[in-house]
Amino acid sequence: MRVVQRMSRELAQICHQRILALVGRASRDLSMQRSMKRLARNAFRISISAIYTCATVMLSNYSAKAEFIRLSDFDNTAVVTDLNNLGVPAPHIFATPLKVGIYIFTTDSGQLGYGASGLNNSNALSTTTDLGWMKIDIDPFAQVTKFGLLVGLPGPQQHNHEAVLFFDNYNHLLGGTGVSRGAGFRFVAFENTEGLIGRVVIQDANLNSSSFVVDNLVSQSRRP
Repeated sequence: MRVVQRMSRELAQICHQRILALVGRASRDLSMQRSMKRLARNAFRISISAIYTCATVMLSNYSAKAEFIRLSDFDNTAVVTDLNNLGVPAPHIFATPLKVGIYIFTTDSGQLGYGASGLNNSNALSTTTDLGWMKIDIDPFAQVTKFGLLVGLPGPQQHNHEAVLFFDNYNHLLGGTGVSRGAGFRFVAFENTEGLIGRVVIQDANLNSSSFVVDNLVSQSRRP
């Protein structure tokens, strides 16, 4: 039993370090951007499998304090950031990093698309490259313990597939899941009951000449 626990911890640490290395360096290292592209092109065979393996290991270690939740698990103190009005005419291209309230958005391309691509054709943010990634850092002073968002593509027949990873404020991987839809959005949310949620990373895993969209970010802070 001790050997299994030690192996699980070691596997989780290796997965965690590799994911952080990719995300942290990709924005400033051209060769790493190419590595991210190669990683995503093999997502169905390698990336998603590895992410699920890491997430399973980490969730087994965090089972008492971290879990995926639903929109109904948020209460009336939750804050919704709907991205409808970011102070510029849409459509628009933002340079990243982009700060929106308690969130800082970063992408592989250094750009964010902004336009009527969100829920019910509302304004939302998107990546600008196929197989791209988006990182959303959450201000630790916000003390966020529950966080969720809509991920996907609007409109009919827009198949999309993304991997969504949640980290605490110490960059420890809490868990990951996949979004796979023929069209539309899926709400993905996570709770860390013994710590904070510090970062979310979304990786496009579908080679379809399209990006992905995020909308309606929902956060809930720890009560005093």
